[in-house]
Amino acid sequence: MHLPTTYRLCNENFTYESSQNPRRCLIKPGKGVKNDGFDYEDSDYILYVNDVLGLDQGHKYTNPQLY
Repeated sequence: MHLPTTYRLCNENFTYESSQNPRRCLIKPGKGVKNDGFDYEDSDYILYVNDVLGLDQGHKYTNPQLY
């Protein structure tokens, strides 16, 4: 659970930024062909792990990380 902290204890030069995580696609196929590349061929939104849907506080939705 606290892997970055553990790695820093072993190597003080270790850095971690969640923005550098690979974006895992949750919908197959994951290639966007509609809506400027945001939707796949059936016009469904291509969803990635930790995508945030919505802009207003209290109306934001984050999909869970599935393992």
